[in-house]
Amino acid sequence: MLDMNTLLGIVALASLSSHVISGQQCECPASMCPDGWVTFRGSCYYVSDNVSVDWTEATHHCTAHHAELITIQNADEDKFIRSLLERYYRTGGQHPGQEFWIGANDLMIEGVWEWYTDNSSLEYSGWYPGQPGSEGDEDCAVIASRSDVFNGWHDAPCAAKHHPICEISPRQTIDQIIG
Repeated sequence: MLDMNTLLGIVALASLSSHVISGQQCECPASMCPDGWVTFRGSCYYVSDNVSVDWTEATHHCTAHHAELITIQNADEDKFIRSLLERYYRTGGQHPGQEFWIGANDLMIEGVWEWYTDNSSLEYSGWYPGQPGSEGDEDCAVIASRSDVFNGWHDAPCAAKHHPICEISPRQTIDQIIG
């Protein structure tokens, strides 16, 4: 017998497959995002504040949710994510110094930042001034809260424990989501 979450997931995927032909890009309107996710310009986002994991575990966590660690493509998406984090985490001065994993790293070549999903270079970046730093072991990227705002991307040690931000993007196909 299926539990309720599995049944709801099957219903959501069946609904999604009726709107998208297999192999085509997935547009995720608010009605198509899983519960607890938010939508912006065709993508669904989930801030996993119930887990604190290293960067590699963050990628696996998102995969387990049929998503990827977020890849931020432009200033509008960056602003949306920062404002989302502000709404979630700045109430009453909560979580100063909080950091959230994004999908950028320079693991292959020091100083050459890429998105892990396709090894493409960052066409847009939201680095905080002076970032990424020159620390040798800071090879993974976070959106960080400094003082009272989420003010930009920082490089961080990949082994550090932070919360992942997962994304189901229009780049993903229905095959990838159910795959």
